[in-house]
Amino acid sequence: MRNILAHVVHNEETIADKLLHPLTGFDHIASMVFVATGIVLLFLALRGRRAATTAGTVTRVRSTTFVAGSAALLVASIIALFAI
Repeated sequence: MRNILAHVVHNEETIADKLLHPLTGFDHIASMVFVATGIVLLFLALRGRRAATTAGTVTRVRSTTFVAGSAALLVASIIALFAI
């Protein structure tokens, strides 16, 4: 398990080494996927969807499920980086 997780490398001196370091481990990649998906869900939740009202007007309905899913994915990204 240790070989698929990113770890601190003492000889990271060049800019290329520092830029490529987050892509060297499964934990970093999983965390990036969780954050990206969480941000997309948050924007979907804030955008909402159109719904007709009984008065004949149109309003926006925002989903709390997307907000909860976004929060869960952001917490999962933190756990992936620090607990694994």
